[in-house]
Amino acid sequence: ANEYHRLRRFQAAVVVTTLAVLLLVAMLTTVGFRAPSIVPLCFPDPTSPAVLASGEVSSACPTGAGGTPAPGDVATVALFGLLGAALVGVRLVVRRAAPSAVPMATTRWFQALLKAATGMLTAILGLLFLRAGIVPGFTQVDTQSQILVYAVVFGASQELITRFVDQRSNDLLAAVTSTEAVPGDRTETYDEP
Repeated sequence: ANEYHRLRRFQAAVVVTTLAVLLLVAMLTTVGFRAPSIVPLCFPDPTSPAVLASGEVSSACPTGAGGTPAPGDVATVALFGLLGAALVGVRLVVRRAAPSAVPMATTRWFQALLKAATGMLTAILGLLFLRAGIVPGFTQVDTQSQILVYAVVFGASQELITRFVDQRSNDLLAAVTSTEAVPGDRTETYDEP
């Protein structure tokens, strides 16, 4: 009973975390739609001193709009981040689970939703880090396709974050299934008179 209770609490925590991450993605997408310059995802940064000094103002954006942040940039990056997360998260959903009375598929679906939401968020934040020049060597992004590929890669990188959730889930599910009685394996002992 304690193991079932821990599993239910874990599922509730995953659902709440997923909703919180989805809310953050929705807020970023809304801000990006209403004021694209607040969450700029165009490369290179047209306001950087290097670009201004060279007089080169042409930049690439996720939606391909002519060098300036567009309302659909953040949503486009989130969509490609979702694609990246789905590519690595599909194995979680299709993995066969051991026979059990515990609804493992439900837990796996909750984890997959968390991976999807986290993939969208990591894609947006990852591109912001690239644009800011925090990651050395990756500042030469100059086409729309490169931006979208980076969004897919950052979306897939959510695996680094959600790996801990996967491990905790596996531990809880193993604990629950190991405490279940296996049907037909009941051995009863009788005291002889």
